[in-house]
Amino acid sequence: MINGVNFNPNIAQSCPKTDAPVTQPSFVGNHEMSPKVSSAYRAYGQAILSSKPANTKIIKTIDGREIYENNRISRVFLEDEHGAIRQTINYYYNDNIPQGQLTLDGFTHQTTPKEYIQYLKDNKIHYEIKKDNQKNSIAITEFSEDGDVQTTEWSGLGNPTRHILNSKGQEIKTMTFEKDKTIVENYLVRQKIRNIDVTQFPQEKFTEENITNSTRPQDYITYLKQNNKPFKINNAQDFVEITEFNSNGEKQSTIWTNTKGEFVPIRTYHDKDGNITQNIIFFKDTTQVEYPEFEKL
Repeated sequence: MINGVNFNPNIAQSCPKTDAPVTQPSFVGNHEMSPKVSSAYRAYGQAILSSKPANTKIIKTIDGREIYENNRISRVFLEDEHGAIRQTINYYYNDNIPQGQLTLDGFTHQTTPKEYIQYLKDNKIHYEIKKDNQKNSIAITEFSEDGDVQTTEWSGLGNPTRHILNSKGQEIKTMTFEKDKTIVENYLVRQKIRNIDVTQFPQEKFTEENITNSTRPQDYITYLKQNNKPFKINNAQDFVEITEFNSNGEKQSTIWTNTKGEFVPIRTYHDKDGNITQNIIFFKDTTQVEYPEFEKL
């Protein structure tokens, strides 16, 4: 029940909605990304938030899902054997998001090593240079006080590539700056997955909106309209996605699609930089909770 909208007519009366904070089982631990890594790419997140709406379609693949917007590839979700997302690939085209807006340093395909070194000097950023004359390549590595690292590489006539590592030395993001677009790969270094039987923990308790397997897009749209919540809808032949933003710029999206033979709702939470912090998949008999951990390995 969401302000009069009954999402699941079969919810037992012993589990009524209350004003108490929504709680989840105790296995859900700290799933926040390193705040140092996150804060370094605020511009990247803000650029994503301002991206233009698009006509969308989804294609299932052996490894996951491919999403196309305006007839060109936009996102790829790569999944493991359990159906959990292990890697995402995002394609940001210059005619939609100017390349220089994706990073705080305004890096683009045209940025030269000399220009970038000058930027680092001007901003008093600690860096090291590695050259390989045989491969005609140069790599510039920056270090933060917190141990986070990013390396930007130029190799021959290839596209500049940036590798972002956390304080554990694990690569969590790669950015490839092509002439017409930027390809951003996010690696979920480790992802915790838990499946909770619906008879052991009420499914509607996982979200403040009481989403369950029985919740349908129109139910949720009605709730959003009744509560004056801004949202965006992406419709395609085999899925519906509803996206919302809170006052802090954090995003949550709910997608209805076929997974493991069921047409189910999937709630995904993102931080301000667009990184996934949690997925909740509402299967008929179980609720699957998955979230990445970057620092606790």
